[in-house]
Order: sequence, then structure tokens, then C-alpha cells
Amino acid sequence: MIHASPVRSKLLLTLSLLAGVIIYATGQINAPEKDFQGVIIYADTITLPDTTIIDTITTDPFFVIHSPDPDNQQPLALSATSAVNADFYWYLFDTISHVFTEYDSLKGRKYSIINDIKPGYYKVRIVTGSSDTSFTAWIFRDTPDIRVVDEDNDGKIDIYQYTCDYLLLKGIAQPDTLRYYDFSDSIMCSLPNTISFAWSCDNQGYEIFGATRYLNLYIYNSPPSSKPPTKDTKFTLTGTDSYGLRIESDILYESIHVKADFGILLEDEEKPGTWTEAENPEGEAPLEVKFYNLSENGEEYYWTFIDSAKTGSVEMDTTFELGDTLSFKYYIPNYYYPSMVAMSSAGCLDSLKMTQPIHVLPSELKVPNVFSPDGDGHNEYFTVYAKSLKEFKVTIFNRWGNLVYEHTQTEEMFEWEGWDGTLHGKGNAKCQPGVYYYVIEAIGWDKKKYRGKLYRGFVYLFRSNE
Repeated sequence: MIHASPVRSKLLLTLSLLAGVIIYATGQINAPEKDFQGVIIYADTITLPDTTIIDTITTDPFFVIHSPDPDNQQPLALSATSAVNADFYWYLFDTISHVFTEYDSLKGRKYSIINDIKPGYYKVRIVTGSSDTSFTAWIFRDTPDIRVVDEDNDGKIDIYQYTCDYLLLKGIAQPDTLRYYDFSDSIMCSLPNTISFAWSCDNQGYEIFGATRYLNLYIYNSPPSSKPPTKDTKFTLTGTDSYGLRIESDILYESIHVKADFGILLEDEEKPGTWTEAENPEGEAPLEVKFYNLSENGEEYYWTFIDSAKTGSVEMDTTFELGDTLSFKYYIPNYYYPSMVAMSSAGCLDSLKMTQPIHVLPSELKVPNVFSPDGDGHNEYFTVYAKSLKEFKVTIFNRWGNLVYEHTQTEEMFEWEGWDGTLHGKGNAKCQPGVYYYVIEAIGWDKKKYRGKLYRGFVYLFRSNE
């Protein structure tokens, strides 16, 4: 906030009245086009011969006319009225010679106005057949300097005010100095006048940190500041002074900055071919993930899918279109933090690394000990609970050691429906209820091996209708 620097201030009180007419005990004087009005109070101290000290107080009304454009000043005017026809004599006070000089006159009217006057101190005498009354008032033109600076010829931010690292908004908010003459001390003073300001923009949802604190506002491309906008934005500096004058000044920023952002999709297990948004991505290996681009103002995008700190390798890809969707398949159970770097046409960079990791589940294998392929729709298959298996082989023998079923995984993803209790699983000859012996050998994508005693065991085939 910028304050005026007066020569000296003897203003003890300013009564601010934004509406209505000021009524004085001795009469009226007015500014028809006023935007603000108040009262200047002069005070002086007098010591009488008997050492008694008294204060003398006089007042004058003042009127402020808003003139936001210094090249197109608002006209000033003062008026006076009389209850009966009168002669009006107008005078202007000369602050150098300290005398009133005649300015204008009008006779035989009830109303008088002087137009296109300059700021200053005016007096009007209203003379009738029975009275001679004078009124005085100050009138000011308020023209503060509120504007955005360093713009080019097209009203855009000058190219020297931004780089890939920051954007600089520069403004001026200087209040006007409204000076009056203090008759009690015979000195020039200034009305108090300050300006409050704020930066804003037409970019919906974009927040400007420090908007009311800094006229020269740096917006850095790093936290915790706002970061420069990634789309063309009109910035507005708005200033309001003590007398209610509000001025706006605009400037356009054509963005060179970029924002990196992406989302991920996983295939719905219950609806193959349907890909849905994944807030907490998780699944067994191999886990296919689709990445879609949500960046702003980018031209090239550099993707990193494997976290080298976790796996010792890096897989990268580059795309050039915002609508491109990439797929990547994770094989090794672990936590992954894919990232992307976006680059704008001006070469500015922004990066994003996932904070919520993609979790490829560790391998797991659990074997049941009973199943009942009797057609009731429950527990019809001898199968296993498994996750993230890379290799899988199961062999089943009857009590005499004869091979009745064998399966070896041939697909990348472990998908075994299980043994249906028929010879070789063909669905023809049913095997007799009883105990069967199985041998399972498996290796997880995390290289964990499932073989040996733990995965040699017995399963009971049971049919309730036999």
C-alpha cells in the first residue's frame, strides 16, 4: 500500500459522507457532480491576556470528483442556492497571495453554478435586499495512478517479465495528493489518502498468492506459490482509494508454462475389456496399466514407468498428443511410482510423480483339501488360490499311483479353472470319490518357488449323491 507524502497535515478530522447533502447552520454550497464529500476542520490555539487558553475551530466542506483518466479529466462545478432572488458573487482563493480574486457573478437568480472550474478553494457571496452571506468550500479532482506497467504494444506482458521459472506482474498504485490551505497556520496540507489494491484474473479457479500484498508480484514455478497459469490469462490490478475511486488496469499473459498430470486405468476383473479409473491401483502380476494424459499446455511428454530405485531398470516412452493413451505391463511384484515430464512449446518443463503407488501383489499359493463335483454349483472344482504366479504345474494321482489329471500353465497370466473330478479333466469318465494325491510346482513372478513338501498333499473328492 502506498501513502501520500503531504507537506504537513493539520487536518484534525474528516467527516466522510458518501451520500446525502451536508447542511450547514449558515447555508449551503454544493458540488452537483460530487463523488465524495466531507468536512475539513481547522483548529488553532489562542492565549488570552489573563493566560486563559482557548481553541478556535472553523470548518469548510470539501467535495471530491473522481477523474480516473488523467488524459480525460472530469469537469468540476460548484453551485449555490438562495430562498429568494439574489446576486451571486464567486471568488477563487490564491494560495500564493492569500487573497480571494473575483471569479464569476450572476444576478437576480435563486440558483448559481460555475462550471469547468479548476481544483481549489472557492467563496460565494449571496446578496439580497436584506442580507449579505458568504459560503466557502474546497473542490478536488481525484486522479490516482493505478495501472499495470511493462506491457508491450499489444497490451500483453512484456517478454522480459517471464521465464520458465517465474512470471512477474508489475503495477503502480499511487494515491492522488489533495492539498488544501490551513488558514489557522497559513500552511499547505493534504487530505489523508491511501490505496488498497488486489490482483485478480479471468482464469477460473486460479488462486493468486500475495494478491493484496505485493504490487510487483512474482509467481514462481515452484511451491508454495501459485505457479504461473498454463493457459492464456488476463490479469487485472484493481485499486481503491480513500474517497471510493476504483480503477482497474488489465494485462494479458500468453502462457508458456506447462502442467504435467496423468491418470491411470485398470481392467475390470468382472468385465474384461472394460477399463476404469483406479485411485488405489493394485493387482497381481502381470498387471497391465493404461496411462492417459491430463497435462495442460504441453507439446512433448516423457514417461517413466518403472522406478529404478525399486527394480534396477527404467522403461521410458515419449508421446506428442494429449489424447494418447499408453499401456504398460508390470511383471515383478513391488510398489511402482511412474512419472511424467511435460514440455511446452517454449521448452518449459513440469513433472509429476505418482504419490499413490501401483502395487503389484506378491505371489501367493493356497491349496484346499476337499471339493465336491456333484453338480450343485458349489465347490465343483479342485483349484487353488493363487496370485502373481509365473509358472504352474499340477499333477494328480489316485490311491494306486495312477495319473488322473495334469495341467501346466501356458498363459502369461495364471488362469486355471481347476480339476472337475473327471479322468484327465475331459468331463467324461467321473473319478471315484475318495482321496487323491497332488503334486504342485510353481514359481511366482517375484521368483518365489512353490514346490516340495508343502505343495505335496491329499485332496478328498466328495459327491453327496453317491
